[in-house]
Amino acid sequence: MSDNQIKDRIKEAVKQVILSGKDVKENVKKITGDAVEKAMEEGRFTTERVKETTEKVISGAVEAAEEVGKEAGDVAAGAFEGTQKGLVSAIESVGDKTKAFVKEDLSRTKKDLEAIEELFLETTRKVASRSGEVAKDVLNDLADQTQKTTSVLRKKTRHAAGKIAERLKEAGKDAAKATAKAAGKAAHVVADEAKELGKRSVDVAKGAAAGMWKGAKDALKKEKEDK
Repeated sequence: MSDNQIKDRIKEAVKQVILSGKDVKENVKKITGDAVEKAMEEGRFTTERVKETTEKVISGAVEAAEEVGKEAGDVAAGAFEGTQKGLVSAIESVGDKTKAFVKEDLSRTKKDLEAIEELFLETTRKVASRSGEVAKDVLNDLADQTQKTTSVLRKKTRHAAGKIAERLKEAGKDAAKATAKAAGKAAHVVADEAKELGKRSVDVAKGAAAGMWKGAKDALKKEKEDK
């Protein structure tokens, strides 16, 4: 699903929630959370995808409220919390996927994870800057509070990054073992070749000595015959 499709679906769903007038904040939280989690699972977990998805989901929800003309505060709060929840769920699933990652993928993913919270808050403020006063204040306040505390998102990203660091360490050890094994095997082959070469040299030397002895015997025999 493209980013514009995500935004359009969020807007439509949020409008329906607002018009129903029931548990607006909680329903918006669920809609946005599910949308973010699904969008992040559809492709590789990168900072670029986090930025694009977060922006489309939060802005879609806020625009829906502003077009309807009410509930902007609750919708903004629900969208912020839901988006954060969706990112947390996506981050939790990243740990399972890394088992199939090569070392380069692990390094990139770790780096991306460590930047997620900062990117999420930066995107939230970006959406706030072009929103109406109510949504703007709510989004900026939530971003400020999150930055000052140890959020769930920060805990999860640190935990996931720590797991990947462990896998990188293991991958490094495995690579070292493989290199050592290959080096040992190579040394063994070289030793065998040297042994074989030595054996051949001895055989050649023996052959040469035998040849020389035979030549000497023949010469001695010829000398006796001449006499």
